[in-house]
Amino acid sequence: MKNYSELDIKKILLEKKDIFKVIDWGEGIPKNCNLYSNENLTNCWYIVYSCKLHDNIISSSNVLILEKESNKILYDGSCNDEG
Repeated sequence: MKNYSELDIKKILLEKKDIFKVIDWGEGIPKNCNLYSNENLTNCWYIVYSCKLHDNIISSSNVLILEKESNKILYDGSCNDEG
């Protein structure tokens, strides 16, 4: 499986710009997210996003967390950051 670099992540985000609005991305776990996961979420990339189709709805952001070495999706769900 391909190990994504920071440049690869940026390219993927640009390809999906018509569907998803990227709010934040980086290494580790986003500080504003309260994740309910039993996974050991270390050595990973995160992408905080919202769906452009739901722009008129107040809701929690979504976060996708990928393990750096294997690109395995460790978490894809709510940031639990509403309110």
